[in-house]
Amino acid sequence: MIDKEIYLPNIDPIEFFGPNNIKFKLICSKFPKCKIVSRGNLIKVQGSEHDVSQLDDLLTLLFWHIEKYQTLTMQHLELILAGEKELKPVDGKDDVLVYGPGGHRVVAKTPNQHKIVNASNQNDMIFAIGPAGTGKTYTAVALAVRALRDPRSKPGKIWDSYRVI
Repeated sequence: MIDKEIYLPNIDPIEFFGPNNIKFKLICSKFPKCKIVSRGNLIKVQGSEHDVSQLDDLLTLLFWHIEKYQTLTMQHLELILAGEKELKPVDGKDDVLVYGPGGHRVVAKTPNQHKIVNASNQNDMIFAIGPAGTGKTYTAVALAVRALRDPRSKPGKIWDSYRVI
């Protein structure tokens, strides 16, 4: 038997635990041999080394998912726990720019919008010109929201010398 303490990262606790801890209870039910207790942002686990390791891997995956998508539905959690849907934290390309309220996906829809996204990933500043209605502002706002939500995003040189309030 080993003991392990797992701290919640900077995510919305209600999104992880669910209303009335329903999501957390579902996670705990998948590990009946472990004693799992949560207090605030701390989760204490006691169990065999194998079970604790599996639970730690699952929680790491769930934390990553919530940080990336800002949501975790019960259906999605059930699929992950059943092993029907495998999610792995990968650093590959993702076509989703940002997830809005309710899991709404904001994506680059046209080839020129993809060019804007690729240019913004490689440059601190870009200029886009073109006819009205081609999605320049749509893409720019989605990129700005993504940069504000993701603390690991590449800061521009100008932001290094300013403090945003």
